[in-house]
Amino acid sequence: MTFKDQLATDMTNVFLNTDEFADANAVYTSPAGVETTLDISVAYEFFVSEYENFAGRAATVVCSASDITPEIHGYFTLTDGTKITIQSFADSDPGAYTLICDADRRISPNGMR
Repeated sequence: MTFKDQLATDMTNVFLNTDEFADANAVYTSPAGVETTLDISVAYEFFVSEYENFAGRAATVVCSASDITPEIHGYFTLTDGTKITIQSFADSDPGAYTLICDADRRISPNGMR
């Protein structure tokens, strides 16, 4: 096995494994409606926060290239119901995709206003 192949294998089996480093199990839905369950790593950014309510919520998602071929406007649904929509590609290599996404953008996700 080449080093490149080993890195791609480690991406799926170690970094994107919820028993190791991955943050969430998610269902990816392509723009065509095809669903795939996979583990992902998610980093959130909040542009405005007011107590427990957030606005302008964005996310950077890393997913395995062996699980899916992501597309713009495809989305991830996390087990807690959060929907994360792909807006652009930050990076890709044979092992993984790094995606720039929008998450819930309501000022009050809990409907408090």
